[in-house]
Amino acid sequence: MSATHDESTSPGPTRDVAERRGDNGAMPAVIIEVRRQYAADQELAIMNAVHAALVRAFEIPAEDRNVRLVVHEPERFMCAPELAHPEYRTIISIDCFAGRSLTAKRRLYRAIV
Repeated sequence: MSATHDESTSPGPTRDVAERRGDNGAMPAVIIEVRRQYAADQELAIMNAVHAALVRAFEIPAEDRNVRLVVHEPERFMCAPELAHPEYRTIISIDCFAGRSLTAKRRLYRAIV
């Protein structure tokens, strides 16, 4: 049995929508790494906040979600020892296609930070 690709049934934006947005239709992939355990509702709030920033800054559809939160044990996530609250150290990595405008990237940074 072989699989074939049918764009008419593929999830995600259609080619014309992607072209209007100025992208290739690939949604950004986000990994949020934290150094402490949060309550489930707090984890969801963190993930939703980063996703909302992507929706606003990059104008992606709200339903295009690819966000992961990874909790590390403190001894497995080194950071500068002089930080006042190292337990709150967070790294957000966003992989997206090349070509996002500098303006869009700045909007994203402002929305997250």
